Amino acid sequence: MSTQSSPSPRPLPERPNLRHLKDQARDLYKSGGAESLTQAQFRVAREYGFASWARLKAHVESLDRTGQLKTAIQGNDVERVTELITAYPTLIHQDGGAPLVRALAPDRLPMLKVLIGFGANVNAEVWGWFPMIFFPCENLEPDVLKVLLDNGANPNCAPSDRRGPGTALDYAISTYVRRQHDLTACIDLLLAARATTRFDVPVVMDLLRGRVDSVAERLTADPSLVTARFPRLEFGATGGRMLMLQGATLLHLAAEFQNLEAATLLLDRGADVNARATVSENGVGGQTPLFHSATQFSDNGLPLTRLLVERGADLTVRTKVPGHYERGGEIVERTALGYALHLEEVTRKPKTIAFLRKHGAPE
Repeated sequence: MSTQSSPSPRPLPERPNLRHLKDQARDLYKSGGAESLTQAQFRVAREYGFASWARLKAHVESLDRTGQLKTAIQGNDVERVTELITAYPTLIHQDGGAPLVRALAPDRLPMLKVLIGFGANVNAEVWGWFPMIFFPCENLEPDVLKVLLDNGANPNCAPSDRRGPGTALDYAISTYVRRQHDLTACIDLLLAARATTRFDVPVVMDLLRGRVDSVAERLTADPSLVTARFPRLEFGATGGRMLMLQGATLLHLAAEFQNLEAATLLLDRGADVNARATVSENGVGGQTPLFHSATQFSDNGLPLTRLLVERGADLTVRTKVPGHYERGGEIVERTALGYALHLEEVTRKPKTIAFLRKHGAPE
């Protein structure tokens, strides 16, 4: 790490070049600003906040190697990565585990395994608080998640400063991605690794895992589940909006996660298509399942929206709901169509909007 020689040293360029720095020192010497080239190099180093030319040189060379490693990882160049880390083993731990983060992608699994083989820490906390395992949980990438778990990643970690949503399973359930197959795979992998979750309500977990047969069995054993509301479901935000599922029914949950089979089952078992979620103390909530299906990304919620409308969804319901996630604290009062339009800049769902308008939905 550099030692600054003054309160406000000159910042290095974004991509410092050692040859350019040597030219600066040579120009300083030739202009008479230093008695020798060595003295000129020392003055250049101090200008940039380093105690010596040797420390400046080492810092720039380190950045160069780091950049080479980054490029090699992004290019899936396993051979070059192996060469660099073999020659410079500390590179694997640069920037809080950044090399491993760059390999956390389905098309970089061989690279991921190479980095782990060189000692990359699968339980590192990126940025000092974000567990490595949260990346594939956020993106619902089961192949990546499996490699981490197979190599000792702790599924029951939690951010050290508690800013995150809890365990890896909590994070997978809470993510904004909506792909049933990948959600099922990630949940199954985490449960097999003995992951825990604060959302451990059996019928809810069955629905999230896409186990509709198990949901049906539970409804048969306890028909009250069809109309029950679940206050602990602190997840569900997606489509650019902060709408959650606290106090919602299983039909809300099926609409949010676009599970057409589960929604059909629930409606056939007597679920109220116009059931209202619990209203919070500040008057926010009370949305019907339609609010969840109509506000999904890229018309992905259209099949569920069609089903709900066919089964009698009230298009005129208007209630207060959380607004756009980038406008913290925003509360809007909208119908389902109005809510979809409010978020259209992010979600891009023209077919859903056209469908609701065709059926006379007000804004």
